[in-house]
Amino acid sequence: MHIVIDFGGTDISIGLVQNGTVISITRLPALSQEGLLRRLSDVIGSIYQLLSQSRYAISECTGIGIAMSGVVDPISRTLLINEIYSDAVGFPFVQWFEVVFGLPCILENDAEAALIGEAAYTVARGETNAVLLGVSRMLEIKQAPKDVLQN
Repeated sequence: MHIVIDFGGTDISIGLVQNGTVISITRLPALSQEGLLRRLSDVIGSIYQLLSQSRYAISECTGIGIAMSGVVDPISRTLLINEIYSDAVGFPFVQWFEVVFGLPCILENDAEAALIGEAAYTVARGETNAVLLGVSRMLEIKQAPKDVLQN
């Protein structure tokens, strides 16, 4: 079981995913004008509430995946640029969540995370090339790395 978090500008979506299937999901208002770091305690509470409502324990989880708009540094796994949450730039999300939950964590750009999900579990599974076109406030085009498509 994986805990997945999508820090959107309007909502923060939190889900439990097992083998590519969403088991349970909850959302809370992002309140993005107040900044993201102020919402982290609410996110923690929502994760534990979702686990409890779904009758799962944190010990049954194997990792945390975080998706967020902006540019993610591929080495430090921190945000370099984020137009919605300026207070999140440079914050060590991966390390912070690993300490809080004792689980491995990954931070990805939201469009890249979507493409990884498509390549691993749905329409792009088994393909040798995959591209995701995302249109929101800006146009994003992502191509899946070969190692993602081959695994």
